[in-house]
This record gives sequence, structure tokens and C-alpha cells, in this order.
Amino acid sequence: MASASIMNIGDTMPDLYNAIFRRKSIRQYNMTPLDTLQDIQDFIDALTPMFPDIQVHFEYAVRQDIMNLLPVAAPHYLVAFSEKKDGYLLNMGFMMQQIDLYLSSRGLGSCWLGVALPHSEFRHRTQLSYVIMLAFGRPQSLSHRQDVQEFKRKTPEEIASSPTPWLEAVRLAPSATNRQPWYFIGDESHFHAYCLQHHLINALIYGRLHQIDMGIALCHLWLAVMHDGGRVEFNNMAGRPEPPKGYTYAISGIIRQNDSIELG
Repeated sequence: MASASIMNIGDTMPDLYNAIFRRKSIRQYNMTPLDTLQDIQDFIDALTPMFPDIQVHFEYAVRQDIMNLLPVAAPHYLVAFSEKKDGYLLNMGFMMQQIDLYLSSRGLGSCWLGVALPHSEFRHRTQLSYVIMLAFGRPQSLSHRQDVQEFKRKTPEEIASSPTPWLEAVRLAPSATNRQPWYFIGDESHFHAYCLQHHLINALIYGRLHQIDMGIALCHLWLAVMHDGGRVEFNNMAGRPEPPKGYTYAISGIIRQNDSIELG
């Protein structure tokens, strides 16, 4: 997996960071199509990947283009495709969460659809592999949480070895069936991320989705670090701690302040 130094996402960063603490999944939509798809597309075109060497592609879809086991009908769906390279699920979760937060920051609703599939003719629009999709549109009710206490999440002690400035943003990240499969070891200068380990049936159901979930949580970490004036370099750090019991290693990262001096 290639390492990547991620610097900034421009003027939208404060809005995305603030959306972390208010965002919620929306499952009921006004079915009137949006007239702001071009603005959304402009944001998608400027997404920051975790791993720039992984090719990705996004397509808009409507209800007739997809098969979905969940009763979530929306005017629009964003369908994500990727080449299958090491880290591609982390990368897609990382990128799609930027979109999720952007939509929330604009007063729109969205919902991750982990068990939905595009119809075969839609999938053949690209040679890349289907990964995941988001439903989105105008919500029928409030698009935001009014208070952080409304989140149903694990405690900080359940997801990390010690408190860090970025931990609360990570803690609030969405995940498949709200399982929150992450555990972090680290401090203000570095971190190691671990994912819940699966066996047999659970691996078939959650293995792929929880890698995407890890990318979502890492997006929140990245935004929190940038909010505090730093930057993140993702890598597979040597000498990392052994995974906690029941977890498997995902990725590490170095946290640098933008005014730090690097010696060559």
C-alpha cells in the first residue's frame, strides 16, 4: 500500500468538520430531484483520496437503476466504483464520507446503502468494480442532530487506548449497523488503527463493510487533525503494537503540524 501525505481540502474543510457533530442518516426524502447536482459534482471532482494511485469513479443513479433490500427511496443515488488494489475499501470510505459530510453541510440528507446493488447494465458503464452507494436528497424532516448526545456511540475508552484531540470526531463516525469496528492506539503525533476481526459468517457479511467503515472513521480523524492545524500521512508503520484481542491491523498514520520542520 503506497503511503500518502494529505494536506488540505480547501475552503470546505470547516463545513465538513462541523458537520461531523450534527450529521445523521436520512431514510425519508422529498422525491423532487435536486437542482444542485452540478455543485455536488464540483465537490466530487475535488475529493481528496487516501491513496491517489487507486482509480475511482462515481455515477449518479435513480431508483430504477438499483436493487435495494432496505426501504430507502431517494431522488438520487451516488454509486461508487474502484479498481481493486490494496486499501481500496479504506480509500472509498474515506472519499465517500467527504461527500456524506458535504451533503449534510448543505442541508441535504444522505444514507449509506451497504446492501444495495446497481443493476448489471448500470455496473457495465465502467470497467471498475462496484463498491458502495449513498442515497441522497432533500430530507422530509430535520437533516441534522440538535445535540451530540443524540449519537448512540461507544465510549472513548471502548475505541482507543488513550484520549487524543481527534478521538471525539472518530467516535461519532457512522458505520454499518452502528458496530463501530475501530480501535486506535496513539497520541498527538501518530496513530495505529485496528479493525474488528471477523470469523466465518460475520466475515462474509461485515468484512467488506467494516473496511469501508474504517475509511469513514479515518476521514473524521483527518478532518479533526486539519481543523487543529495539522496534516496526516497514512502508512504501514513498522514496529507497530500488536492488534488488541479480537482486532486486526488496518493502517497507521503520522500527524504533523504544518509549521513543523522536516529534516532530510
